[in-house]
Amino acid sequence: MMTEQEHKFSSAMRNNVRKHFHNEDLQAGVDFEKAWKLGCFDKEFMYYVVAYETEKGITCRVSAKEHRMQDFVYTAVEQDLYPTPIKQYIRRLPAPSGHETKIKELVKKEAARKILEQYNDIYFSCLSKLTSIEPCNTAYELLLQWQEQLEGLYDRELLNLFQGLVYEGLKSKVLHIRSYLELKKWIDNVYKQLESDIIPKGQYKKTMTAFAYTKDGMTWKYFFDAWEEVSFNKKVELEKQGYLTTPIFARTKWLKDMNEFRNMREMFMSDYKAYCEQWYLSHFLLIKQIIGVISQDIYEEQRRIVEENCSKEALEAFVMYKNRWNI
Repeated sequence: MMTEQEHKFSSAMRNNVRKHFHNEDLQAGVDFEKAWKLGCFDKEFMYYVVAYETEKGITCRVSAKEHRMQDFVYTAVEQDLYPTPIKQYIRRLPAPSGHETKIKELVKKEAARKILEQYNDIYFSCLSKLTSIEPCNTAYELLLQWQEQLEGLYDRELLNLFQGLVYEGLKSKVLHIRSYLELKKWIDNVYKQLESDIIPKGQYKKTMTAFAYTKDGMTWKYFFDAWEEVSFNKKVELEKQGYLTTPIFARTKWLKDMNEFRNMREMFMSDYKAYCEQWYLSHFLLIKQIIGVISQDIYEEQRRIVEENCSKEALEAFVMYKNRWNI
């Protein structure tokens, strides 16, 4: 058994060890922070980039936010712009304190150069020959009929699905921009009226997204995910493989407990499939079965030029337009 003196000595040693290691940890943290600021450790820079043609020439857009780039690609249709698929660009570089802004700009320029290596002037020239062809307005009467069926219903999800059909009409070149804007104005007005609806809020806000896809127009499959960015990327990937895909549909709910998410997911999947099977897919196919304004021969002529003179990525992007334009 230790004497009182031995006990005091042992206690002092333990305190000294704890103090020593505490100081060591603190010093290590300070040293690491200094080294980080001096650029002794690499930092990851990640950007998303697209290229597209305007009246002034070929332009690149770069963003650190994937969802912002996806939003731009979605709304580009309204501006008659045709951006390339989004390219993710990542670099790991030392970033000394005070130089990070300059390094970011250099990486952005490098990302732009890389995408222009994949999509050359010939690609944009061939694409321009097709995009310059004026759309028809054949889908307008169909969409007016479906709009009339929704009058007075004030159903947010049916409105969401209808909005996708209107967008698909414009995207497919079977709806004039003026008709699109007229229908969009009606949709926005109904959404505005729905803003007064009281939505009970819980602790957690969760979103589910979905879309349907097919190769033959008869056998449909479904993709579901809790992240719209993931659904967006999956949709592009399938379109590169020649699949026809519907617009992305989303549902957002407030949950009191995360244990409710599984039930939310199952109900969402069930409801979306019911929407599709009961009316949505048949309406979507009516839009896609409208004869496009670009003939098969004209498209194939430009596709061959891209295949012979451009990159694999450029050809994949060009092939996506075949289903998009009802060719």
